[in-house]
Amino acid sequence: MDWIKCITSRLLRVARREAGLTLIETIFAIVIFGIVSTSVISVLTSATAADGLARQKTIADELAAQQVEYVRQLAYADVCLVSGNPTCPAGVIGIASSQTKWVMGLRYKLTSSIRWVNDKTPTGAATAANYKRVRITVYRVSDNKLLARVNTYVSNPSRTALGGIDNAVINVNVLDNGYLATPTAAATPVQGAQVDLWDGPSPHSSDTTDETGLVTFANLVPNPSDGSGNLLPTGATAYYDILAGLGGYQTLREELPPGTVPSGSGAGPVNAAHLQINPSQTQNTTIHLYRPATINVKVQDASGNPYTGTAYVDIGAQYPRCAQTFSYAYSSTSTTMTIVPPATIGSTETVLCPGGEQAVSGVKYTVGARSSDGTLVASAVSTWVPANYPTDLSSTFILQLQPTATKSCTVTVTKGGTPVKDARVDAVDGTRDTGNPQSYATGITDLNGKVTFTLPVTTAVPGPGDFDIKAWAIVSGSAVYGGLTDRSVPNNLPSSGLCNFAVAVS
Repeated sequence: MDWIKCITSRLLRVARREAGLTLIETIFAIVIFGIVSTSVISVLTSATAADGLARQKTIADELAAQQVEYVRQLAYADVCLVSGNPTCPAGVIGIASSQTKWVMGLRYKLTSSIRWVNDKTPTGAATAANYKRVRITVYRVSDNKLLARVNTYVSNPSRTALGGIDNAVINVNVLDNGYLATPTAAATPVQGAQVDLWDGPSPHSSDTTDETGLVTFANLVPNPSDGSGNLLPTGATAYYDILAGLGGYQTLREELPPGTVPSGSGAGPVNAAHLQINPSQTQNTTIHLYRPATINVKVQDASGNPYTGTAYVDIGAQYPRCAQTFSYAYSSTSTTMTIVPPATIGSTETVLCPGGEQAVSGVKYTVGARSSDGTLVASAVSTWVPANYPTDLSSTFILQLQPTATKSCTVTVTKGGTPVKDARVDAVDGTRDTGNPQSYATGITDLNGKVTFTLPVTTAVPGPGDFDIKAWAIVSGSAVYGGLTDRSVPNNLPSSGLCNFAVAVS
């Protein structure tokens, strides 16, 4: 048609008159396109990731459901974990604590845990073991992301066997001892710590603590007893032993089961990790863990400069914590002496602290120093270790040596009139400085039950600022104690007499 040709020719003439796009217009167009395309790509990427995660969660739900169906097909007695809690009897397959499965090119980890449920019915007798809660958790192995968690409950078809009225329960609380050094001064539960129950009549069980730091071992066979119902003090299954641990933590020496405590240390537990249970008894116990601390010691002269001579540094805390005397020598490259893991305190104490222990977080340590020639003594420093648990696991003690009149003093430790070898003796000088000791020294007695200290001279009249002498020892496998208070150290003049202290332990 003519009118179409007319319009077409006019448009062509207009187009021929256009000068084209400018550089600025081109840049604007590119920027706008980039912004729009970036937003679109971001949306597409998020949508793809969300779709992938949703697919993975669906697969995880299916894996958890399959495991639940497997559990429900088991006999009640077979709902157990191999070396878990409750543990499987010999010959029972039970439930795997952890297993890995590949699905559509991705690896999934399934973990199973069982908790006893204490929900007694009016006609049922139970000891915290009425029925079992099985928790199935599915993670993505690549980054340990939680994808699914399912609980199922399994009950015993036989009411008479609920929990077992003659069986017993051990509740283990695991606490972080390090938080005792914080202003709140309260031990905090440790979640995820492994707790093992050994040696009793029931098979070995293992479990991890929950968010409250608790593990419950229920439906346990009580320890053997005589015909009168008295628990037997000896025998292969006379005690249940408990061992708790977590990576990066240590267990207090006195809360370790026998066999893990250094022989002859006297630090073995009475009730914490070595206990007996009667029929129908619920026994509660607490195990303390801690992150080892670092103790830094700076020795200075009277002017506050690094001390360039040699000296002795005494580090200790109240028994059953270890104590030790360390040698200090000036170094131009480092003016700080460090007691840091894996170094130990007490490694030279052959009886009380064999092998020593790493500096315990949540403990108040006292540090003293004296020059090698005994003419300079530093006021002792006593403080909680570490400085800021668990953010900062170190504490720095600054000791300033001052010219001081001193005297060589001998402490003799006896029990029943017999000298005690390898007794630990601490000499602590008073409370003049708002509760902090003015001096501190530690040592071990020799064959004659004697140990010698270089101590600052105190007042002639006993008072609250004078020395307390504390002694600890292991005699016939048992820890014994003794001490003296408010003992003065006479001056260095020969006419002032000898400086001798006698401590009887019992």
